[in-house]
Amino acid sequence: MEVRLLGPLEVLRDGTPVPIRGRIHPRLLAVLALHAGNVVARPALITGVWDCEPPASAKRQIQNAVSALRQVLDGTLIETVGDGYRLRLDDVTVDARDFETTVAEAARQRAGGDSDAALTSLRDALALWRGEALAGLPGRELRSRAQRLEEAWLAAREELIDVELELGEPVPVGELGELARLHPYRQRLTGLYMRVLHRQGRTPDALRVFDDIRRRLLDELGITVGPALRELHTAILREDPRLDAAAPVAVPASPAAAPRLVPAQLPAAIGEFVGRQEQLARLDALIAKGDNTALLSTVSGTGGAGKTALAIHWAHHNRDRFPDGQLYVNLRAFDRAEPLTPYDALTRFLAALGVTGGAVPSDVEAAASLYRSLLDGRRMLVLLDNAVDLEQVRPLLPGSGGNVTLVTSRNRITGLTALHGAELIGVDTMSRTESLEVLGNLVGARRLHADAAAAHRLAELCADLPLALRIAGANLAVNSHVELSEYVRELAGPNRLELLSIEGDPDSAVASVFAQSFRALSPEAQRLFARLGWIPGDDFGEELAIAVADLPEADCRRLTRTLETGNLVERYQARRFRFHDLVREYARQQAENTLDDAERDAVADRVVQWYYDNRRTPRAEDYPNLVATFQTWRHHPRCLMLPSVFAQHVNAGRDLAGMRAHLDAAYALAKSLGEPLSVHRAADALAVLAWAKGDTGTAVEFGLESLANAMSHDGDALGTARANLGLHYAAHGDYRKAEPLQREALEVAVSQAAAGAPNRGLNLVNLYCGLGRYADATTLVERIRHMPGIDANDLVLGAVHRIKAQIHMNLGRYGEALAEIEAGLRLAGQRSQPRSESIALRLRAEIRRRAGDLTNALADATRALELARRHQLSKQEKDAVFELAALHCASGTAQKAEELVPSLAETARDSSGPQRAEALARLAELHFRRGRHAEAIECGMAAKELFASIPRPLGLARVLRDLAEIHDDLAETETARGFRAEALDLFTRLRVPEAEELRRQLDSPPSDLPQTPPSSTPVRRLRSSSTSLYKVD
Repeated sequence: MEVRLLGPLEVLRDGTPVPIRGRIHPRLLAVLALHAGNVVARPALITGVWDCEPPASAKRQIQNAVSALRQVLDGTLIETVGDGYRLRLDDVTVDARDFETTVAEAARQRAGGDSDAALTSLRDALALWRGEALAGLPGRELRSRAQRLEEAWLAAREELIDVELELGEPVPVGELGELARLHPYRQRLTGLYMRVLHRQGRTPDALRVFDDIRRRLLDELGITVGPALRELHTAILREDPRLDAAAPVAVPASPAAAPRLVPAQLPAAIGEFVGRQEQLARLDALIAKGDNTALLSTVSGTGGAGKTALAIHWAHHNRDRFPDGQLYVNLRAFDRAEPLTPYDALTRFLAALGVTGGAVPSDVEAAASLYRSLLDGRRMLVLLDNAVDLEQVRPLLPGSGGNVTLVTSRNRITGLTALHGAELIGVDTMSRTESLEVLGNLVGARRLHADAAAAHRLAELCADLPLALRIAGANLAVNSHVELSEYVRELAGPNRLELLSIEGDPDSAVASVFAQSFRALSPEAQRLFARLGWIPGDDFGEELAIAVADLPEADCRRLTRTLETGNLVERYQARRFRFHDLVREYARQQAENTLDDAERDAVADRVVQWYYDNRRTPRAEDYPNLVATFQTWRHHPRCLMLPSVFAQHVNAGRDLAGMRAHLDAAYALAKSLGEPLSVHRAADALAVLAWAKGDTGTAVEFGLESLANAMSHDGDALGTARANLGLHYAAHGDYRKAEPLQREALEVAVSQAAAGAPNRGLNLVNLYCGLGRYADATTLVERIRHMPGIDANDLVLGAVHRIKAQIHMNLGRYGEALAEIEAGLRLAGQRSQPRSESIALRLRAEIRRRAGDLTNALADATRALELARRHQLSKQEKDAVFELAALHCASGTAQKAEELVPSLAETARDSSGPQRAEALARLAELHFRRGRHAEAIECGMAAKELFASIPRPLGLARVLRDLAEIHDDLAETETARGFRAEALDLFTRLRVPEAEELRRQLDSPPSDLPQTPPSSTPVRRLRSSSTSLYKVD
């Protein structure tokens, strides 16, 4: 089987073309063929096929395409290895690989003095070409590889012409002239053209060619011609007779004539190297891959992470595996000096290999070709330290098996993985144990153990970054009189980065290392880095970065990728980024140093505005950063927009214990400034917090203050105040005041197409459910479900599911109720909404209880209670206790229910409105089950009065029914029938299934009515927990 890449992609089986069809199949096969014999990891395949914009289904498409290729080709040619694939070389040839091998063979032949054989090899190699490499295959990665092949073709063409001149072979001057015109900056090609022209007696033309390239290089590139071309020009002017004879190029001495040099260029080994076992093991695994291919790995990480130390440590421990030597070069990517050019690096490597002076080719392509030739057949390690990018590294890569190349860089050079199959090894911060070991090696274990707390704090302040740890340890070692705790206190101050430096060596300071990476950025990337550094908190989402950047979205994403590639930010989740702790501090310093006051204020305003604009879809991961933002600017009026954002996190059940301090500070600042809108926002948030904690009286008080301050602002502020005050009145048990407020707030929101309209609708739906107006509730739910933007709001969608489940349950449709609540639970779990999840679990417990599934109902109620207690959701905790009490009574485990009496009694004493009524109803049932009839009647009558005053007709009907059963148990039949008649009237008007069962009881003769003694079976009918399912606005 032949795979041809030197032209359009072509596959031949026994000389017969094999068609490769499909949209991605040719590109996939090309990537595998370019790395034939090597494993290509799936991420590298994806990059090679789609560049940087793969579809979401890329992994699956790669699997399908490989399967299809196996059917077309021999099924064993493509094998799966780990997370990648390999095109086996046993039964397949690849012309690009044959070309490189033959060119390398020609270089060895010429170096050994056999120019005739080299001539034949070069002609054979060039004969493999059928046109432009990889012609017709799109994509930046494949075109980049094709360009490399084209460059190799041109270098081989130059070498052929040089050999032909050496052997006196005729060279077609027209073809050579056209080639020189197509590549006007290649000095070696121009020199060959000048020599051919001079030999043919066209010396003036040769001199004119020199003048042309000299001017071109100077005018267009600002450089002068190289020494080799100048020497040729001088020789032509002098009519040097050697130009007319065969004149071979200078080459290193034949291996037979001189012993091979064995370079040993590794820097000194790192003393007491610590940790990095995973990375060392992955580097060791490189050796196990075999000798038939050049092996490549890149070590990437932020400045100061210890990439060079890791590479040098591994290299020294594996020197015996490279008997032909170790080459090392610092490519100076981030030094104050200019980065080393590939040609300079090649010159150093060639010198180490015995090629010096005039024997070194004058251009990078020829030098790289000679370098690869000299490494062919050897077993060497090439360590390229501190690299900039792929273009700097590519000419320095060996081309044949047996050699290992190790590249370190602060940049993630993904092209090495995509195009050359490099294994990417990341180097992050150390574990805390490793950090303490580094400090102990420098400071002394005894001194460290004497103050373990200070030692741990020191490692934390160094952010477990190896460079910072070594600097801190060195400073403590030199200043042995300084107490560890004293140094830690100083380092914890405002000058941490300045203190993480060594006197007399400013370039080694942590801040200097970061500054080198910062200087390498473009001005626009530097500005984005500084702006992102001004965002408070530990991380940030992509949307916030775009808001802060003040750039088109595409430009922001491009620059963020630049920062990510340079390891200045880390994309640790799909659309979230974070700084390393010390890099964040450096970024904040850059914001202070490079952004003026107006720009920093603009960034702060954009951050706060972003939180406010996205308040209706609060995410758990943003909450700690919201708190950090508020604390950073808590004394600035801009922070007074944030209480409205905190209120939405209350609705999700987050940090109810810790949030009060933030809201009190905002409230105090708003009052001191006398800004009604700010007072409205702070008071409204405090009201919502009180509501969430079950303190409905305080919620109403703050709600009234919020409304009073919102009266001068029409639109969203006034609507929010009305809607939330209506919510608090309902929770407090005053439905008559709640309904007009909520109805008016909803209609205003709908007329203004306000984003809060769904929330306001949900509040009114809950009110309708409490009043037993299920038809109105169902109609409004459907209306909410079709409001704009509803599908993007998980909190509202979850509440819709819960309300629909409650309506279905109250109407006896348990199957439909379970389907709705399952959907609501999935949303709450996926979006980390503990309050919503606790409510949904409690409601599912009630649905299952009413459907007779007591075992699963008990599990749900128990989980709901645990979740509420874990997140300090006091209201949801009480609701879960109500449900557990009902379940224990229903399952005949009254003793268990008895344990809940203190909690229920506390709720009945300290709460108001529906929660107090529900607690009393539960207590009535428990007292009845335990034979305490007087207490049961007292609690039941109090619940009855409360349900009637709210009003909550379904709760009232159920407590009336239960009072009837208590009086039946006391043989007070007429009283019982009276309560049943009242309950039946309410059930009938509510159109709930309980009406029919109660009607049958009333139609039965008195002797058929239940006469249950106090200690026997449990009460048959159980009240619903009239839990609030609605949301704040």
